[in-house]
Amino acid sequence: MVAVKNVVFAASCVASALAAPATKRQDWGQGGQAWGQGQVGGWDQSQGQGQAAGSAEVPSVPTTGNGQASSGATTDASAGNSTGATTDAAASSAGATSAVAAVDGTTYTTSSSGQEGDYYYSHWVETNSGATMKVGGGSYSLDWTEASGNVVSGIGWNPASAKTVTYDANIQASGNWYLSLYGWTKSPLVEFYIVESFGSYDPSSAASSVGTADIDGSTYTLLQTTRENQPSIEGTSTFQQYWAVRADHRTSGSIDFGAHIDAWSGVGLDLGAFDYMILATEGYQSSGSATVTVS
Repeated sequence: MVAVKNVVFAASCVASALAAPATKRQDWGQGGQAWGQGQVGGWDQSQGQGQAAGSAEVPSVPTTGNGQASSGATTDASAGNSTGATTDAAASSAGATSAVAAVDGTTYTTSSSGQEGDYYYSHWVETNSGATMKVGGGSYSLDWTEASGNVVSGIGWNPASAKTVTYDANIQASGNWYLSLYGWTKSPLVEFYIVESFGSYDPSSAASSVGTADIDGSTYTLLQTTRENQPSIEGTSTFQQYWAVRADHRTSGSIDFGAHIDAWSGVGLDLGAFDYMILATEGYQSSGSATVTVS
């Protein structure tokens, strides 16, 4: 049972949400679709770091159009993996010092996305350096440094579904980072976040609260904002951004995604047809390491 409590908010809150900082994302090939990750309104550094985040230019990454990595390197034939991947033995940690054990699997040091066995993965690095993701089975590890700028990595499913996602994460990080179930829908075009834990800054701070919901043993604040003429999985578009931020932070447990869908719908925030969904670790101008298992 999901208890949803509606909150009436002032038009000024909506106006504030519409003025939220620009979203950075990377467009590339997963069946010809664009990959929508990166800085969101929550990383408003005018509040979090004392400097305006604004809209930063992200280097373009050519696409192969088949969901394989697209940074221009050759395919690792021995691993049978996408462009930019190397075997675990050959990979470096991009300068990051691991505080948690790395996953034994395929290594990605530049931005890429695609299918790894039963899971879809995304690894986006703003500067295309300073961060290493390793993917093996239903687990991934991430090491990142400030040199990466903004990094977003995770594994999940493409397409998503109204399922319960179980995860276990070990994160050692400082500064701006967060752990969330992240994804997109179409018709309507929506970018959504279910934030389970965050570091020094609440990434939903620029959004407007529309209610709360009691799910999975905690209260989640439901928030919404509108992104105008921003990059998305359908190109430059105006779309809605939905948030659910957990009051009691955690780094392991189960997320009843279907309950979140119902909670958002109960306050008038309807999702569309599912695109991808990942259990993501994000860092912004910070450093750290994480190992996450997902099922």
